[in-house]
Amino acid sequence: MLAFPAWAKARIAGVASWQWLGLITGLVVCVGFVYGVYRLGSFLASRTPEESGPGWHALLTPLAIILVSALIPVLCAILRVSGTPRVVITFVQTGALYLSAAWLSMIGAGLLAEAIVVSERLRQRSLDSQLLRLGMRFAGIAIAIGLLVQGSYELGFPAYSVLAGLGVGGLAVALAARDSLANLFGSMLIMIEKPFRVGHVVRVAGSEGTVEDVGFRSTRVRTSDNSLISIPNNSVVNATVENLGLRMMRRQRFLIQVTYDTSREKLEELIASIKQAIADHPMTNKTNFNVRFNDFGESSLNILVYFYLETTNYSAELEAREEILLRIMDVAKQSDITIGH
Repeated sequence: MLAFPAWAKARIAGVASWQWLGLITGLVVCVGFVYGVYRLGSFLASRTPEESGPGWHALLTPLAIILVSALIPVLCAILRVSGTPRVVITFVQTGALYLSAAWLSMIGAGLLAEAIVVSERLRQRSLDSQLLRLGMRFAGIAIAIGLLVQGSYELGFPAYSVLAGLGVGGLAVALAARDSLANLFGSMLIMIEKPFRVGHVVRVAGSEGTVEDVGFRSTRVRTSDNSLISIPNNSVVNATVENLGLRMMRRQRFLIQVTYDTSREKLEELIASIKQAIADHPMTNKTNFNVRFNDFGESSLNILVYFYLETTNYSAELEAREEILLRIMDVAKQSDITIGH
């Protein structure tokens, strides 16, 4: 150092010029390292399919910032930087360290939730997966807030004032976005109580269809005419939800109308044959069905038929109903009874 030229030993802000050059060179190398890691993460993200699982490459950038922040004091010690520049560098280094740590905690919580979803082989859009993601996200936010409060304390800011500011700011946000928060809390209640799951057929808020997704703001339902409707979760929680997908049996109810010239004997024979047809079918419930001469219609004798099909599949229900109806037609034809007015 004694052999350095005079210009290199000239002091600027209490630090020699050669120290400034070494410090600037080190900072440029650190920034280049962080940028290179960022570009590497972007490259890996572009080559990784979304459905392949959690993208751990998202952790590279905050980890690189933490590593560089930890090396800055070593660089300052090697170059013997002191005075006001050292104070400023330490201030910036501490802030960058805690900000990147908070960033890392939020990303890490989300990636951990995705890793658990993949390891447990949960459906990506299921309520369990959504609840797990929401819980881990809240945990990551709580850890990040704790790190930011500690960082503000080390930087000389009053921690209690920061907490009070966060509380006031949170209250203002809550008042401004109360509808969104109501939908968020509604989604949490849906995920905890689980009145339905993705794939269930439900009837809610005047709409009926198959649940395709339960998000943090709304529940999306695919109707029978293939329309996709979004119902706010707050409305779902406050409405009566009829889960048609949990029915173990499906009720069938219809009238068979026969002409008035049908004799009592033939009518009783037809009723007995219909009962036997229902009892013989493999998908009908054998303990709860009725076939009764129910009413004198304006132009027909009405036989009320109701029974239950033990299936949860709509196509299987239609197929079994068709088989029973065709069997009833055959029975009526054999008994020489005309169905209809």
